[in-house]
Amino acid sequence: MNCEMDIKDSASLADLLDARKNDIEHYLYLGKAKWENLSKKIRRQEISQSIDFKDEQIWTFLLACGYALSGTAGVRRLTSILTGSEQIEPPQPQIWFETLPIPPRVKEGNANIDLACGSISNRGSTKSGIQLENMKQPWICFCEMKFTSDITLKTTHDNNRNQLIRVIENALCFQNSGNYADKIYVSLVTPDFFHYKKMLKEYKVKFEKYRDNPDSIKQDLINIDKREQPCWHYPKDISALINKLSLNWVSYEDLFNQLPVPTESDFKQLFQEIKLFWERFGLSLGDWYQGLLAAEARAGGVLAYAPLMQKLKESAQDAGERKRVAINYLPIALSCALQNDECLQDIKNVAEAYPDLISDILTSAINLRKDKHLSSWTNYESNLYKDFIKKLENQA
Repeated sequence: MNCEMDIKDSASLADLLDARKNDIEHYLYLGKAKWENLSKKIRRQEISQSIDFKDEQIWTFLLACGYALSGTAGVRRLTSILTGSEQIEPPQPQIWFETLPIPPRVKEGNANIDLACGSISNRGSTKSGIQLENMKQPWICFCEMKFTSDITLKTTHDNNRNQLIRVIENALCFQNSGNYADKIYVSLVTPDFFHYKKMLKEYKVKFEKYRDNPDSIKQDLINIDKREQPCWHYPKDISALINKLSLNWVSYEDLFNQLPVPTESDFKQLFQEIKLFWERFGLSLGDWYQGLLAAEARAGGVLAYAPLMQKLKESAQDAGERKRVAINYLPIALSCALQNDECLQDIKNVAEAYPDLISDILTSAINLRKDKHLSSWTNYESNLYKDFIKKLENQA
């Protein structure tokens, strides 16, 4: 008995998860993802101890496992956080991880729904396919999870179809033989930092657009290639379903902080290891990012940002002085441009007005990446920022 306890006490998070796999899968359904691959990723991170651990699939998986440990109560807690309110409990409450609803577009593959809950059941004999579960007052919640990456802005057949609108449309069209959900939730889940800071992320722009102006959802759904097939029809009145839609933004921090402590004592060690893994490798990344912004704020910051264009105009008659001012101020300006679209536009204006400074802007952008000591620093850059830098590279 003592020997078994010693083994348990020294077990890794991956070991503990593997030992409780069957218990967890009572309340956590894995669609596309394979447990073995997820476990291997966690094991590699436990060995490497890398501070640059940004794998949103693993963070989402660990969250789901943490809530599944508390069974029905855990699913209920997760549901209330993601939707913002209590919901009618499905007959078999589950958390659905990486599953595939029928795509609403003919020329489009299945959207991989990172996390889902609600009135959901397996679709036919498929492993990953899902459909609406027939019950009174059905509801669903589809989640788009982003840790440091941004949403994609186009698909193979539609250059204007972003990743968030794809998830929204899949939620609106989710059905079972023409029956749709009475309540529809789409939740964006990101680190707290990207929610409250003025970070230039495309998902922030799109989320606020759709939340503040629901009519824009319908405008972004215009497409003639709508799916029609036996037992599945594109909604005739998409506006009525949009009226049932609620958009929510939740943070990884809130979800980890509100993990319920399992009532079963056998699960508590695994629960503690999940929390510890988050504190070591999830919160540390946030602390690093906050440190970066604190340093940037001391140097001026977004709120105190003085446009570089204005500074350069003051020395426009002297190219040498203009270059010196630009080189000194660009590191601050580019840091601000990561957070705020007005700052980015200011640098765009500088590049357009003073082509001789393009190489200096590029050099500062490259140095900013190097200074972070993270090979994946570009994941912290918005699509707009990266497109701007790429454009400058083509011009240089």
